[in-house]
Amino acid sequence: MKKLVLLMALFLFTIPAITCSADEIKGRIESVSAADNKLTISGVTINVSPNAWVEGHNDMQISIRELAVGNYIECKGNWSGSAEFTANKVELETP
Repeated sequence: MKKLVLLMALFLFTIPAITCSADEIKGRIESVSAADNKLTISGVTINVSPNAWVEGHNDMQISIRELAVGNYIECKGNWSGSAEFTANKVELETP
């Protein structure tokens, strides 16, 4: 049992909470507002553009409504503020 707990702890701490660059952000979804086309990752608001490609597993297009809190995603787009990102592509990933 101790080994299982240790392995789970190592797994959780090896996945970064958020990864950012000039044109992308990766992390776990904290909140989803499909009606507003918004997601939140580590306090950063992700505005999903109306024409954004939202990709699920197997490279299939999905609706933003299919994303859930806890999902790990990669967003590509542009920073529109210090804690705001506009995404034109959102990919559901396996961390």
